[in-house]
Amino acid sequence: DLKSFHTAEVYGTSALTAITAQNTQGVQRIFPLPLDEIAAQLDAILEDMDIGAAKTGMLYSPDMAQLAAEKLSDVKLVVDPVLVSTTKHSLSTTELADAITAYLLPACTVVTPNIDEGEQLTDMSIESLDDIYDACQALHKLGAEVVVITGGHLDEATDVFYDGHSFTALTLPKQQRAAHGSGCTFSAYTTAFLTKGISINKAVELAKRYTWTAVVGATTPGKGVDVVWQTATRLPVMNGDRTVTWYELQRAVDYLLTFL
Repeated sequence: DLKSFHTAEVYGTSALTAITAQNTQGVQRIFPLPLDEIAAQLDAILEDMDIGAAKTGMLYSPDMAQLAAEKLSDVKLVVDPVLVSTTKHSLSTTELADAITAYLLPACTVVTPNIDEGEQLTDMSIESLDDIYDACQALHKLGAEVVVITGGHLDEATDVFYDGHSFTALTLPKQQRAAHGSGCTFSAYTTAFLTKGISINKAVELAKRYTWTAVVGATTPGKGVDVVWQTATRLPVMNGDRTVTWYELQRAVDYLLTFL
């Protein structure tokens, strides 16, 4: 999150909710922090800084979700419903999904689940683009002002934006890699651009482009999944056929540079 904030040129701060022992291969241990310690971190930040927007990430338990909703009720809030890691390890208690829908969705500006998270929050099966549309409407009815379901888990990397009135599909070429941190990066960039006063639909579009670039440039520091690499350069064009043309030209340029 902080790397995303940095490349988007906003100052980021954080409140830790849990200490994890994890690497690119999996999550070995989780130690949730006491609720009063999390509250103290949030209070320290909120008393000192003018917060343009905030996001939630790994909350682990229902109590943490309720605390976040209460403490962040006066700021633009992006809810990233982190439930499972890229390595398919649980990062939450079994009751967290219900707490997110009860406390955080009514308080948020935008919620950004992936396919798996969308299924858990709505108790729906999502196997197609039409299913994503239905899930977006369900999450909006639960209180989210704007819903963005990221569809990188389907055959095409299409994210769907829904504001209660209309749908917008955001598509870029799918990358065949499991990039750890892509969901966090997307929600963090969305938060950063909201902080800068950019409209929600434009903030989401920019977040999509920045996140795609982070996935394309992902590095492999360990023996497991790739890890995203955030940067503010080489952002893709997002405009239908022009996107494909841009992508092909960029790949050709990259290939030619290998001869230099």
